[in-house]
This record gives sequence, structure tokens and C-alpha cells, in this order.
Amino acid sequence: MPRTVMGKVSFAMLIFFVIQVISLIVVCFIDGFLAIIVLLYTTLITMPIFFIFGLIGLVKEKGNKKIIPLVVLVLGVIELILYLVIIFGYEFGG
Repeated sequence: MPRTVMGKVSFAMLIFFVIQVISLIVVCFIDGFLAIIVLLYTTLITMPIFFIFGLIGLVKEKGNKKIIPLVVLVLGVIELILYLVIIFGYEFGG
């Protein structure tokens, strides 16, 4: 468990990511296109938050406690890549 406040906020963002993934899986069973739209909106909001708290938590934490902020930062990068692939990689009816 992280010791600093930013490390704990990074841990909260990690829990938020898990909730986001679970809700996205539920929406996938309802409608696939709705899942893409929900993914685009939530990624656009959470991606900068993951970057900010991941970087600050990585700077503030020391030793083995840097794992959670590093995971949050990596998740932010994955969300950025996923967002760009969906926006520029797919052609909807074109």
C-alpha cells in the first residue's frame, strides 16, 4: 500500500479503472457500438487523470511503493493508445 497521498490517489484510480473495465464488459453485452462510445468518453476523461496522478505518485513514492503509480501510468498510456486506435483506426461507414 502506498504511503503518500498521491500514491493513495493512484491506488484509488486503479480501483476506478477496475470499475470502468467491469462496466464496459457489461455494456458490451448490451450493445457493441454503445460500448465503443462509452469507451471513448470514459477514456477521454480518465486518461489525463491517470497520467497526472501516475507521474506525481511515481515522483513522490520511494522504494517498492512505486509499483501502483507505475501501473496507473502504464494504464494511462494503454488508454491513450486505445483511444487513438479507435478514433483513427476505424472507419465507420466510409
